[in-house]
Amino acid sequence: MLRRVVDAHRASTQRSELERRFKELLQTAADIPSPFFNALVDGETGTHEVDAYWPTQRLGSKSTASSSTAPAATASATRRAMLTSSSRDTASFGSPGMTRPSMTNGRCAGFASPSAGASLNAVARGDDIHTLPEDLPPPEDDGAADHLLNAAIPQVPLRATTGDFIRLADLPGRDILFCYPRTGRPDEELPPGWNAIPGARGCTPEACGFRDAHAQFAELGVRVLALSTQSPDYQREMAERLHLPFPVLSDETLELTNALRLPTFATSGWILLRRLTLVIDDGRISHVFYPVFPPDSHAAEVLDWLRFEQARLRDH
Repeated sequence: MLRRVVDAHRASTQRSELERRFKELLQTAADIPSPFFNALVDGETGTHEVDAYWPTQRLGSKSTASSSTAPAATASATRRAMLTSSSRDTASFGSPGMTRPSMTNGRCAGFASPSAGASLNAVARGDDIHTLPEDLPPPEDDGAADHLLNAAIPQVPLRATTGDFIRLADLPGRDILFCYPRTGRPDEELPPGWNAIPGARGCTPEACGFRDAHAQFAELGVRVLALSTQSPDYQREMAERLHLPFPVLSDETLELTNALRLPTFATSGWILLRRLTLVIDDGRISHVFYPVFPPDSHAAEVLDWLRFEQARLRDH
């Protein structure tokens, strides 16, 4: 239906006309999610994937009222459409403060607030940080994490996205620390050759997975934390944008990375962590997940392991 509505007015390149047609579509089609849907747009530099964000208050009383005709804002109702325009800057759908609901069908259920006036060609389809391409090279177990089992966590204070300094060595009980290379941003290109590096792609989907499963970890009495070598400011923006309910720790100085000899790789002038997850019990590493692949389902993998371990201990 989205394709039909847009094709009927494909000659128009005016933002007002496109907005009016999308508004009409969202008000009348119950199977199109509101306030977000995804689309493909032909621009001067090729076909690009864009996200259309619509504040509920702009959809009129029909879409905001609690009636059977209001469009359903459900996570499973994602739709794609091919839009054809004769202008590179046909329209700009982003606006500050707007957020998207959880999505499925291969997209991380993230939240985003794109800057106002962003071009439709700002983010290339292949660089959508919320998806995992099907042809990613899997990482191999090179033995770089073999020494970590039973290692004691060193006394290193790490700045968290909460603003506090956290020493992993001092945390009581069981912690899950998932370490990742680096998250991207919706308005930035991926680093050159990023998809070709085994295990590099997928940090945003992995973080979203741990976010969505956070309550299940809490039910098991387990604390979740994340770690990367990115700066605290960079991490804070990501944590707010994705609404992460757990602290993300910055090892920008590589102090913890070097002390534990965590596996790393270098690209684009950065030293980044290889993706791995540590199970830490009272300051000592009791289990290591390495390598981690695919990252978007890793939170479920860790939950399965935790439940198996708890069942095993009960049986004994």
